[in-house]
Amino acid sequence: MNGTVTFTDSKPVGADRASWTVPSPTTYPYGPQVPRHRRTVGVSVETSNSELAVIQLQGTPTTSRQRPRDPPRTTWRRTSWIRLFVPLLATLATTLPLSAQSASTGGLRGRILDRDGTPVEAALVTLVHTRTGVTSTVLSVADGRYSLRGQRPGGPYTVTITRIGFREFTREGIELLLGRFVDLDLTLVSEAIEIEGLVVEAEADPVFNPGRIGISTLVTSEVLRELPTLTRNFLDFAALSPLVRTSEEGVSVAGASYRFNTLNIDGALNQDVFGLSTNNIAGGRAGARVIPLEAVEQFQVEVAPFDIRQSGFTGGALNAVTRSGTNEFETSGFGFYRGSGLVGELVIDDVSTRPELSTARAGFTASGPIRRDRAHFFVAGEWERAREPPTGFHVGESDPFRMSLVPDSVARMRSLLQQLGADPGTASSFPLENQLANLFARVDWKLGDRHDTMLRYSFAAADDEPDPNRLPGAAYEFSSGGSEIRSRNHSAVLRLVSSLGNRLTNEFATNVQLLRDDETARSAFPQLEVSMDGTIGDLWVTRDVRAGADFFAQDNGLEQRIIQISNNLSYDVGSHQLLVGASGTWFDFDRRFVPGVLGSYEFDSLEDLALNRPDRYEVTIPLTDHGAAPSFGVRELALYAQDEWEAGDRLTVRAGARVDIPTFAGRPEANEELERELGIDASQLPDRRLNHSMRAGLNWRPFEGTQFRAGTGIFSGRPAFSWLANAFQNNGLAVTTIVCRGDQAPAFDPAGPTPRECVGGPGTGESPPIINYFDPEFRFPQDWRTTFAVDHRLPGGVVLSASWISNLALRQIFITNENLGPDPHTGGPEDGFGFGLRNVWGDTVTGRDEQLWVGGRISDLFGPVLRVGNRDGNYSYAATLELRKDFRNTLALRAGYSLTRSSDLQDLLSIDVTSNYATTPIGRHPNDPASQRSRFDRPHKVVASARMRLLPRFGGTEISTMYVGQSGVPYSYVYDGDVNGDGFNGPRAAGLANDLIYVPRSSRELPSLFVSQIIWAGFLEEEECLREQWARILARNTCHTPWSHRLDLRVSLRVDVRGFKADLTLDMLNVLNFLNSSWGWSRWPTRWSSCSGCAGTSRLVN
Repeated sequence: MNGTVTFTDSKPVGADRASWTVPSPTTYPYGPQVPRHRRTVGVSVETSNSELAVIQLQGTPTTSRQRPRDPPRTTWRRTSWIRLFVPLLATLATTLPLSAQSASTGGLRGRILDRDGTPVEAALVTLVHTRTGVTSTVLSVADGRYSLRGQRPGGPYTVTITRIGFREFTREGIELLLGRFVDLDLTLVSEAIEIEGLVVEAEADPVFNPGRIGISTLVTSEVLRELPTLTRNFLDFAALSPLVRTSEEGVSVAGASYRFNTLNIDGALNQDVFGLSTNNIAGGRAGARVIPLEAVEQFQVEVAPFDIRQSGFTGGALNAVTRSGTNEFETSGFGFYRGSGLVGELVIDDVSTRPELSTARAGFTASGPIRRDRAHFFVAGEWERAREPPTGFHVGESDPFRMSLVPDSVARMRSLLQQLGADPGTASSFPLENQLANLFARVDWKLGDRHDTMLRYSFAAADDEPDPNRLPGAAYEFSSGGSEIRSRNHSAVLRLVSSLGNRLTNEFATNVQLLRDDETARSAFPQLEVSMDGTIGDLWVTRDVRAGADFFAQDNGLEQRIIQISNNLSYDVGSHQLLVGASGTWFDFDRRFVPGVLGSYEFDSLEDLALNRPDRYEVTIPLTDHGAAPSFGVRELALYAQDEWEAGDRLTVRAGARVDIPTFAGRPEANEELERELGIDASQLPDRRLNHSMRAGLNWRPFEGTQFRAGTGIFSGRPAFSWLANAFQNNGLAVTTIVCRGDQAPAFDPAGPTPRECVGGPGTGESPPIINYFDPEFRFPQDWRTTFAVDHRLPGGVVLSASWISNLALRQIFITNENLGPDPHTGGPEDGFGFGLRNVWGDTVTGRDEQLWVGGRISDLFGPVLRVGNRDGNYSYAATLELRKDFRNTLALRAGYSLTRSSDLQDLLSIDVTSNYATTPIGRHPNDPASQRSRFDRPHKVVASARMRLLPRFGGTEISTMYVGQSGVPYSYVYDGDVNGDGFNGPRAAGLANDLIYVPRSSRELPSLFVSQIIWAGFLEEEECLREQWARILARNTCHTPWSHRLDLRVSLRVDVRGFKADLTLDMLNVLNFLNSSWGWSRWPTRWSSCSGCAGTSRLVN
């Protein structure tokens, strides 16, 4: 008897390609399973993205005790992520301060039915990680559902499903993604013809899956290895997200500050939560890398994850998972080198230079089995050493006019300091070094059949010598004016995932991070600054020159200790996946920061230096040991619950709620005088202020190839804890600052003890203290985010994604000055001083050509008294459009565009409260600023990448490119002076001036000489942002630099000889500039750049 069997399988939902391989024999016996030796490769059928594969096989049945069985009908889906999470024991709920833990694993789930649609219970689902042999099993429950959680992302995996009376089903090549479930639903039929050797391969698709609800960008291991990078830092690849704006300062996500991001490695916090580095990277000030690039398996940028477990950010969540070992012993080594001949010219102030620099980098990986199929290890290391001179112009090498310095005067200053017993170092070029080291080790162990353990340790070291200033504008620095930064970061993570039955999964994790940063001044004598002037040809130039210990590095160190514990429980109930959890974090800090403890001198001229007659002396004196170096802590407790409901085959709904409870260990000392004068108790810290968060989202798939995603919810972040340290240090009791002027300034003696009083006696010239304190009602920041997105598969397999996100700050950090005078005057452009209509405090000084306000305060016993509280008013929104297309294994194309707008009240960029308040440009009232364009408002971005693989038979050649084009950086113009009398003009005015300029109707309104008026009028014509705001105070961050365009290229040639593989790689960054010197420019405003001849004068601030 002859028969015909038809095998029909639709393309797996979300897979870019699928192939079926069928054995060559055309006769298939009924009866027992065909022996494995008869499984041979035969027909191969491949489908396009939307085709249906139909294979007709002719067979000659024979008699058998077993009925023929058809191949299973399968539907492949993938859905969001790990349901692994949960409550710590009841004791933990009452004793642990807790914090959210982000996704670090993936999972497989689905439903098994028979041919009649009846659920198949007790089917054995076996998931094998192909390269390690690690096996996980689970039985389907009464409704046919199964789930395997806590699996390591990546793969490939093989899943096998067996049940008595049904043919064994096998699917290979499954890839699990970070933070996502792969959904595999299938139908088993009790009657089938054995088609031996059936193999199914599929690539994981990060776009189409039921659990993808929020907005995120996933970077796979292939992308991490193939796209060009110069720093070998996985965070560089965050730029692949259209919603990310990158700069030297950090990563801004959807228009938010880079200070409000969170970074997690394997689900554990690994960052500088104190905030020494603006980008929150541990050791970021020294250029550290958290872990080696070779150790990263996948990386994800989460903008709005509607997974209630993820918290601790109002910016973005940056999540990475690490690699593990396999059943094969593998080793690798690499080396990179970059020299001056491989670097283009550096252009500063329209002058091209080619500095002498070099970068050498080497690393290795080693992995293999400890016990095959049970335990594996992976180790990676990386070292880097870079040398380059300070950026800028150098005495004796550059045009003196560019530096505004007379070389002979600089040489004389050096000679005078040597006569006084101080070595200022060199004013010429000299090499600076940056050394980095990373070590990573991970062990995975399968304990029995139900428990998976992961233990990993990482170490990151960085030693850096920051540039002394050689750029135009601020004081020129000798080499002795620099500092050395040393950072050490240790992190250890233990995770245990336990399958407690077919419905219940538990994940326990703990993390310990120890981070130490020290900044040391290059010299041991006090900082010294000399004002110089002279002539170069017919031109008069003036500039300050600085030597000695950097003011802020004279006593600067920090230790951070972070301990996290979390326990998470997931339970499947029918179509619901329930999750309850708790997590806890201890943050402990030892902060040592006493700027100016060695003292600082200022001389009006070289003649005064020759006479050792300083014009000004300043020194900071610790009053108590614990005040100058406080130890304090923060505890966070979080409790949360979530339900993910598969409401049919086309709709997934997720909803969750959490509560975060921060508490504080330690309190600032009470300042009784402050309480008497202003009624402020600065010793109070907010305690147990609950942050409630609720989120809900859905994924709707109305038809194949289209999905809608939407969600809304509240996200809770945390402040930089350096701002909390300010409440301990800047309370008026920890340190005092002595300022001595004129004849009261002590003589400069580099070998003697630091003077702690003025010549006139102790306390003479003592400046009033600046106070920082927290409002007792202060709460951690919270934002409300709403998203909507659609994904659609176009003809030809092109995937189109469009999204919208809006963000409204419910409670953002806001700083006010509580010692600001209560009765401001009101001036205007008609007053003849050209400062515009603004609030003004204090009294004027008469007898001057220009207006000068003397700052007014409620109490003269104190300087600014800055309160850290909350206010709403910040908002942002963004829209994105993305296209992607994969051509098998040969070519992958991605392109995206985004429009992002953001507005805020204050920039909050600095490490300390005072600078955050003082460097936010102010128009009218500093305590009540308008919500205006933020520093992170860079509206447009285009990102595109291409990866191509050629000549695979000869080892393979890979060519990859990445293009990023984005809007320029916003900046403002402020006066070089205190035109509103709020007191921010002080001895370090370059860091504290913040009054936005008034753009006059005409040059006649300017309070300057006729020549200055002409210069100012010409300057207005050149700056479009100023021309657009005639007769009003400039709005904050109105001006912006031009668009930047950057194209990077990597070419990699692989040679494979007898099992040994060698890659020769060439990375070229900014290819556009290589092709044309006028292309590929990135322009950044200098932090403080004077406008000579401008009214006020003005400064450029970004």
